[in-house]
Amino acid sequence: MMDMQYIDKIFVSAIMHKTKPHLKYYREIIQYYHVKPEDFLFIDDNQENVDGAIRYRMHAIKINKGDDVYQKVMRILKEFCN
Repeated sequence: MMDMQYIDKIFVSAIMHKTKPHLKYYREIIQYYHVKPEDFLFIDDNQENVDGAIRYRMHAIKINKGDDVYQKVMRILKEFCN
């Protein structure tokens, strides 16, 4: 089971009726939070979707089964703070 302590919202493309890596998917997420794309961290297990987020100027990381997602996110957040 996923620890939701640090997760605000999960966006499911099928529920949104948008498909990744199309720009409309990423735009809807950014508009939901009222932030700039470069202030957002996108996490996905599909490289094509990660690349789409990067094209939209988001920070993005690809996760793989067994990855320590917490450590990957903390590394990115440290980069944000520098």
